[in-house]
Amino acid sequence: MSGILTTAETGRGRLVALVVVAAMGCSTSGAKSAPGGGGMGGSQDVPEGVGAGSAGGSGDQGGGPGPASAGMGGTPDGGAGAGGMGGGIGGGGGLSAGGSTGGCGTDRLTAPEATNLYRGYAFAVQPGLNPTTVFEARELDVAGLWEGLNAQLFYVSGKAEDGGFFRDCTILTHACQVFVPAGECSQAVTALASGVVANGAFYFSWGFGSGVFRSRIGKLAPNGVQFTRIVSPSYVNANSGGPPLVLRVSGADILVHRASSQVFNEPSTSAQVGKVKDLGDALTIVDDSGQPIAETLPP
Repeated sequence: MSGILTTAETGRGRLVALVVVAAMGCSTSGAKSAPGGGGMGGSQDVPEGVGAGSAGGSGDQGGGPGPASAGMGGTPDGGAGAGGMGGGIGGGGGLSAGGSTGGCGTDRLTAPEATNLYRGYAFAVQPGLNPTTVFEARELDVAGLWEGLNAQLFYVSGKAEDGGFFRDCTILTHACQVFVPAGECSQAVTALASGVVANGAFYFSWGFGSGVFRSRIGKLAPNGVQFTRIVSPSYVNANSGGPPLVLRVSGADILVHRASSQVFNEPSTSAQVGKVKDLGDALTIVDDSGQPIAETLPP
């Protein structure tokens, strides 16, 4: 199951990528949850088998430790962190996220439906989330995403009851499931800077970090009703700050530029940084001669 992307949310307000399949229940009113056999309090790694059962299966969280890339205390680069779970999701029971993938129909989700889907998902994986948290989804237009992949992209803002900022996130929805392309949602991770469909897959870019700002590019390729996720190394601007990298399609190439605005998929007026090269199990940025560029970008 390595590389299959789904997500779980921690009590510290972060949404991080797991590498196990966790299909959500297919009602757009929200995901299904139920007590499981194993508690998560104090576990340092994400257990194996979260929601990995068949439709309606227990998918309990009492399994063995997951891979380092699934560490809840980890960084956006996917490494396991020392902080671990610390009981963030709750020390009581496990979580069942199993559900049938046939119930959403073939129509596109509206923004309110996507909001309800994400809200149900968020509370299913983070039962201790403040029930007054307000989510609002807004669809982002990506040419060919629905037509080619039967998927939609939404920017979701989360606010406290008093309107104060909680976090924002870019999610991809497909077959009643919520995917987080950037791998986690937190205040240190930006919403996606760009997203394009090419070669039968969804390519995207985002930035993250406090102190030193980094950019990465990623790819979600269909794998049944799931997506296989691969990403690039982290790239750093010479000034250690923004902007993030953005992508655009030109013929058979996916070109990489620095963003010239904070608007998603806004055409960049900056010089080209390079081109995306797909290595099969990773992405990299290459120059016109096909050689990988340095991970510290020139001014």
